[in-house]
Amino acid sequence: MPNVFFDNRFLNGKSHKEYVAFVDIMGTRTHMKACVDEAANFIFKLHAAIISAWREKNYGGVFVYPVMDGAYIATKSKEDMINILVRIYRELAQLFINEPNSLHRYMIRGSVAYGDVIHGHNIPYEASKAFESYLGYKDQIMLGSAMILAYDGESKAAPFGIHIDGSSIRHMNMANRSEYGSFAEGWKWYKDTQLALRGIDFNALEEKLENSLEEMKDPAHRFHYPVESINNHIRMVREYFADI
Repeated sequence: MPNVFFDNRFLNGKSHKEYVAFVDIMGTRTHMKACVDEAANFIFKLHAAIISAWREKNYGGVFVYPVMDGAYIATKSKEDMINILVRIYRELAQLFINEPNSLHRYMIRGSVAYGDVIHGHNIPYEASKAFESYLGYKDQIMLGSAMILAYDGESKAAPFGIHIDGSSIRHMNMANRSEYGSFAEGWKWYKDTQLALRGIDFNALEEKLENSLEEMKDPAHRFHYPVESINNHIRMVREYFADI
């Protein structure tokens, strides 16, 4: 008989506030249906960018949880969250700009939230005997309200944008402002000053984003999308990159 048991009393004191980002590739279902090898190329490039950004600064308090075409990133530090996200976006934006074949370009988007998080690595093995036989399995699990907020917020982000959920925004006039993060409401990754971004031609990025999206209106396009959806994405791109 499998030992399907978990004692949630061992969760006491394990929940705490963190920033959580969710970053993923747009249109993975369409890419996967069209060509699984090509979709895999997009997916593994995203994860390579995440790993490179993670290792580049040798983070001690940043945790990454991959989920096929994306990842959750969690940390208590706003500065570390900004740093790793900007590194990821910087590298993938350069790839997008430099790729001459529009069919080989792919778009990412993401969201940042703030709230309760429980990391599997903080849960003792005594909570469930099942995990004692598979060391490291529970370390790949994270749960919490911040994950849900970040996941839900991703759909509100522009292509190559990052949505900042209200939970992660500084609320100076709120009595319970300690429950919120400290991001500025209008924070955008391409305007951040932590890393040098002068080498990226953001005008070219916006232009190629719009061109790639326009091409997807064609019913014969491999990654065809409804015109209404494409027009909405183009509008979001223009709004997000309005002050480049």
